[in-house]
Amino acid sequence: PFHPDKRPSMKVHSGYLDHDGYYCWACGAGGTIFNFAMEYYNLDFEAAVKYIAGAFGVRITDEQELSQEEKVQIVHQKRRRELEVELRTLSLQALLVLSKKIR
Repeated sequence: PFHPDKRPSMKVHSGYLDHDGYYCWACGAGGTIFNFAMEYYNLDFEAAVKYIAGAFGVRITDEQELSQEEKVQIVHQKRRRELEVELRTLSLQALLVLSKKIR
């Protein structure tokens, strides 16, 4: 999307927290979703964050504006995501052990 190109040259990575983003093999452009929005829409970082937040229905506030209940909810959501990652890792390890036993 950054230059005229008749061949598919952009790869979008998703689903891996440390590898999310894009890369264009033709021009070498790459980065996160924020870099993409900054480049594609000619935005600075703050405007790109606000644009993406709006597109996904995410409310952006200062931490001081959050109620105690909202802060607790954020902590719980973060812990739940950490536990989900840990569970996926353990599940994959168990599958690997089982697959070795089946062979």
